[in-house]
Amino acid sequence: MPTKPPGKNKKAKPGTNQALRGTFTAEEVARLEGWLPQYLKIKRVPGKKFADFWGPLFQEYFTNHPMPTLTPEELARDVAQGIPAEGRQLTVQRRIKEWFNNHSRVATSGTGKRKLLDLTKDTSPRMLALYQVYGQMNKERLVPIISKEWADKVMSGEHTDNEKAKLLAKVPIDFWNSALRRTFNAEPADVQKAVDVWRRENRATEKGHGSKYENSVDQAEAYHQAQQALVPTMQIILENILDQTKMIGFFTVVGPQPMYGGNIGAITIFSGRNQIGHDFGDVYTAVKWKENIEDPLLQFASTIFSRHGAYTPLPSVTPSTRSTPGPSTTTPKDVREANALDLLPIDQDSDSDGDEELHEYLSQPSKQAVDSSAAEAVPTSPSSQGHEPDTPEIVEDRDETHEGGDVDVDDTQAQYPPQAPVDISLAPTWDNGAQITLEECRVLMALPSDIERARIMTIRLRDCQSLKDGLIERLVPIVEKPVPGAKQAAAKKKKAKVKPVEVTKKDRGNKQSDRTKVSELALSPSPGHSDYSVPIPSTAAISVSSHVSSQALGINDSAIPTWVEEFLEHLSPMCPDERWNSLLVKWVDLERQLGFPIKGRGKAQMLSVTNRPTQIGVWINANRPWNKIPPIGPGASEDYSTSWWLWWRSLQPEWRRLDLSCDLRGHGGSDWNWDESRKGSQNGFSIVILSLGWWFAGLKTAKGKWGCGSAMKDVEWVLDQMLASSASATLGKRTHGDASSGPPSKRGKK
Repeated sequence: MPTKPPGKNKKAKPGTNQALRGTFTAEEVARLEGWLPQYLKIKRVPGKKFADFWGPLFQEYFTNHPMPTLTPEELARDVAQGIPAEGRQLTVQRRIKEWFNNHSRVATSGTGKRKLLDLTKDTSPRMLALYQVYGQMNKERLVPIISKEWADKVMSGEHTDNEKAKLLAKVPIDFWNSALRRTFNAEPADVQKAVDVWRRENRATEKGHGSKYENSVDQAEAYHQAQQALVPTMQIILENILDQTKMIGFFTVVGPQPMYGGNIGAITIFSGRNQIGHDFGDVYTAVKWKENIEDPLLQFASTIFSRHGAYTPLPSVTPSTRSTPGPSTTTPKDVREANALDLLPIDQDSDSDGDEELHEYLSQPSKQAVDSSAAEAVPTSPSSQGHEPDTPEIVEDRDETHEGGDVDVDDTQAQYPPQAPVDISLAPTWDNGAQITLEECRVLMALPSDIERARIMTIRLRDCQSLKDGLIERLVPIVEKPVPGAKQAAAKKKKAKVKPVEVTKKDRGNKQSDRTKVSELALSPSPGHSDYSVPIPSTAAISVSSHVSSQALGINDSAIPTWVEEFLEHLSPMCPDERWNSLLVKWVDLERQLGFPIKGRGKAQMLSVTNRPTQIGVWINANRPWNKIPPIGPGASEDYSTSWWLWWRSLQPEWRRLDLSCDLRGHGGSDWNWDESRKGSQNGFSIVILSLGWWFAGLKTAKGKWGCGSAMKDVEWVLDQMLASSASATLGKRTHGDASSGPPSKRGKK
């Protein structure tokens, strides 16, 4: 068999063998990189227009890097492989195009979603349409006319009073453009010609070459458009992260917002929801998120962005070693904006804190001029100069005497010493003219520093503008923040617990209750899901033993067993509210309907433990000590509320587990099934009532409601349905005399 002669390769098929491969030399790469900025600029313009780019590039490249002369052997090999004479040069040109494409490519995840963050696109200036120019020239005259046409059109389609009472939406762009076209076409020919002449004379040939005002407006518009593109881009990034890595998280960005006049705001985008539809922000609570994350971030951002020139960063004393993200913007449903005002707890005491100081402030002229003069004396921020501010001079400039009274800033600062020196450049004055009430002014005067007053007043000014524009329906009130110190000591004295007095069974009938009997309470029958606020427990009522016997609730003592009496004695003080008493009465009615069953461990008497809060199981396993009730305070409330709702859903019938629906239509007959919750004894529905009592007892202020109001409404509604249901309980009823009898024999009958 003849062997293949050495050096003889099999003939390749034409077009399949790439004879010219390899990389560019360093000199060639340097020449290509010189053309890369121009290539990127052309690529950013919609529509690829490279006709005038490749020709000059190839001419310069091959002039400086000519193709080598081919030997006869190389020419013969090219002919054998089907490569034309100019084939090598075409191959180099193709490699050059591939190089530019590889060095300007926007990577994708395979689904067409962008990964490279590019929020802005350079566009060449375009000539506006005639009707748009006409609208700009006659804006003051046309806005009221078109707005009235839009209002008439909307109101003509509304029929009910509720629909007419809704806020009128802004004029949409399509209606605005159609009205402009119609109005412009109705103008005479000389007016239309004048508009065309004005359009051509004032057309911008290049961005950034207009007046200073036009350039600033263009810059603000560019930031606004980029911020609008930021939120969906971040949502896509979070979706890609979840799909590809099974990891969740969030983005929080702060910065100046052009839509609010450059005021600094915060935007948060969450990823991931649990079984009940809550994201991490719901579990962590908005109050803690604002206090621990957004407020510190906003305070830090105020040192980076100037308040009066929000888009110009302040000079840094020390160069930052880390890059920080830029500003962010508007929000869909999964995006959270920073709260407009501090959600401070309501001051429920009767102290008149700072009333004299408030009277002095209201009786004097505005301090805006005085603070402005003080700000002029300090032209730059102390932090930007690299030294500590001269505090005595600043305070001296601010202490002024007026005819209406003397205001001494040192008195306020002595009572509430600031934690850090006040930066005059960031807050030269806090009275910006925004509308505030007398009570809100008193709250502001009680704040420890002018920087906090200025921040809240800036937010109030922004909210006033939003209210004027129809973005919000009402202003959020400014409420007082509790002052630490003497009030905390007084609160601790109030919380001193008094050891409860042991009450025997025979003494309960003669014990007088400090509560009104249920017959005297003004309770509405079957409130259902009526909206009411969650009752806030009084610390004194919880700490002092205020046992309520069954007789005080309108129940005959001889009709209920001892364990129900014990439950009532400890449950009633947990929430000093009439609705809570009403809930207890309905629970006793349910136990009576079930025959007051004794404690058992059968499925017919025990609620499901799926997703039940761990505190309940710990308390039951510890032999149910009433003197060691697990605390459900701010540290454990979030986990407790999440577990409680999951547990409560597992106890519902199949038709309402998903959305806790209260619509009974279509769920009659066999669909009525309260078997999972209609259970008596100490292991039955009493555990649900007990868990609600713990929840209420953990509330200290109106600031931490944690969804207790919704839980109480739903439990009461379910109790009403179980009491009204005609389904018979599977448990046998006992006689009244068996209330204290022991458990039956566990032996089955033979």
